Amino acid sequence: MQTRYFFVLLPIFFGWLAHGIVRMEHWFRQSIQKRLPDGFLHFLDSKRFVILILILIYFYVLPLNFFLSSEAGAWQTTAFEERDAGVWLKEHGKPSPLIFSASFRPVFYAQGRAFPIETTDNEEILTQLKVNKPDYVVTSERSLKRHPYLKEFTEILQKSPEFELVYEINNQPGYKISIFALK
Repeated sequence: MQTRYFFVLLPIFFGWLAHGIVRMEHWFRQSIQKRLPDGFLHFLDSKRFVILILILIYFYVLPLNFFLSSEAGAWQTTAFEERDAGVWLKEHGKPSPLIFSASFRPVFYAQGRAFPIETTDNEEILTQLKVNKPDYVVTSERSLKRHPYLKEFTEILQKSPEFELVYEINNQPGYKISIFALK
């Protein structure tokens, strides 16, 4: 779900907000009129009440800005490059491919099958890939944070005559992703 899908709901939201403020002001006047002096209710007319409520809403919503992230920050939490690589594989690759990836996202978006490997030795991984022959191998800089043993794996695949680079993108520094196909 992306935030832009909610923009069409803003007019409805503002309508409900305005209606709620008017109803709240009416309820407030009926509830409090016997407990406060008349001078206070004349001071707090409808216009001032609406302004007071809008100020309270503003201070209630203001802390949310501290939890929203910038576009660069969104790259840290949302794996756009892994999603895009998986979608590319779905559109340009084999149907239901067998994919080795340290992340589940490219496999999910490609609607493929994951090829699990339980070793951390790059040479053993390469040997298992050559023996079991998955359709694609996805390497990404994002996965290096969780799997540091794959640091040189992209270079190993580039030098290997059995694999060819079919997709590579680096839209944001630190989030490069590559897809290799078995020749």
